[in-house]
Amino acid sequence: MTKLMMIAIAALALASCRTTQQMSDHDVCAMYGKSGSGKEYRTEIDRRGLISNWSLVDAHQIALGMNTCEVLAIVGTADSVAEVYQWRNGAGLWTVSLVDGRVANILQN
Repeated sequence: MTKLMMIAIAALALASCRTTQQMSDHDVCAMYGKSGSGKEYRTEIDRRGLISNWSLVDAHQIALGMNTCEVLAIVGTADSVAEVYQWRNGAGLWTVSLVDGRVANILQN
């Protein structure tokens, strides 16, 4: 009985795991940011063509015109579906708003 239960738990755990190919674009980009530059997420982002120019992302800089994936790859926020992101960078608070998937405003306090 114990062996059967262990097999069932292992099967359930495996079934609940998602590969990067099964994740939404939003989640893959956010997980890249949360992971601190995870190779598997970057590979998936490249495969999907979500970021065409990595220079600002690699430098952790946000600029007007960036797409949502580029911002998430820096900020790493997957908890919100809103198009406004906030995070602390040292002593400052950054607020970024997106319109139609592009950075429209950057506020640094």
